[in-house]
Amino acid sequence: DFFTQEDMAGCKEAIFYVEYAEGQRSHTNAYNFMNRKSGYVKDFVDTYLCIDGLPISISPLYKGDLNYKDEFVNRDPRMYVTVYHPDYPCKIDDVGKATYYSVPNYSTSNPTGYRMFKIVPFDANLRTSDNCNQDVAIFRYGEVLINYAELMAELNKCTQEVLDKTVNA
Repeated sequence: DFFTQEDMAGCKEAIFYVEYAEGQRSHTNAYNFMNRKSGYVKDFVDTYLCIDGLPISISPLYKGDLNYKDEFVNRDPRMYVTVYHPDYPCKIDDVGKATYYSVPNYSTSNPTGYRMFKIVPFDANLRTSDNCNQDVAIFRYGEVLINYAELMAELNKCTQEVLDKTVNA
């Protein structure tokens, strides 16, 4: 996954990134994301469209929210890499044992139940408070493509060709 790569050197997607190296420079981003006493609110999670492009309020593909896993069915794939999904291990310890949350995990570190997940590595060693050496993307190629598509839309010049070269690429 792009956002959890330890080393972004040579990654064409990473236009600008901050490099970290074990024993030289580390950060606490992953630890903070997992333990920051916050999380996404349901209103934010509900903004992810279904795969038919419709909001959950009118899409026949939306499975409902009585079951936490159902909230992810037929949704925009970006939701799976931004909001913790129960099929992903929330952590893997030193001996390789995986821990999963099957339902929203309400706790003092996550009062909303919707845990932030986008940049969090699976490796528990990279989540310690001062030992994460995973590189951090500042600007990526995907943002350039989106910016171009938005500019063309604002200029009323957004064609299928533009979309195919940007958001559909």
